[in-house]
Amino acid sequence: MTIHFQRGDSIQAAVDRADPGDTVLVHAGTYREDGQPCPTEPSQTCAVLIRVDRIRLVGKRSRRRRVVLKAKGGRHKGIAVVDRTDPSCVNDRSKRLHRSLIKGFPVKGFEDDGVFLFCVDRYRVTRVRAVGNDEYGIFPSHSVAGRVDHSLASGANDTGSISGRRAGAVWITTRQGRT
Repeated sequence: MTIHFQRGDSIQAAVDRADPGDTVLVHAGTYREDGQPCPTEPSQTCAVLIRVDRIRLVGKRSRRRRVVLKAKGGRHKGIAVVDRTDPSCVNDRSKRLHRSLIKGFPVKGFEDDGVFLFCVDRYRVTRVRAVGNDEYGIFPSHSVAGRVDHSLASGANDTGSISGRRAGAVWITTRQGRT
């Protein structure tokens, strides 16, 4: 199923309604989400949190406007894909989320990471612009067999994109730079 919504709606509310295999199609506009505690660091806030297998979060731009996820004060992570916090997920497939897709999103100005994936198997991050996020732009950690392509990460204090403790990650046509 595809869940459509427009400006003024909550991306998180649509993600929460999604079942495994659904696409959440975000139409053009600038979104600032209230967020919720991040599972990996409960003292931090994730603007959008995906905790279900096979969710596709897709930004659909119009002729004149893009989809932009912008930090609302005090938000640490922009889009986080994480369900469990046990690092043994690297060696145990049953402890990972599977087949997440993040596509077509500028993610801007978060205090930590623009896009964060933890314990995710066979993910793809594509056509994402992670700009001005303080720690990392795109950060798959403890994740397996993923792909980041056609994306840009810039303006991070540490690095634009990093793949920490992963196996089988593929990085293609990803540009990094400081702005």
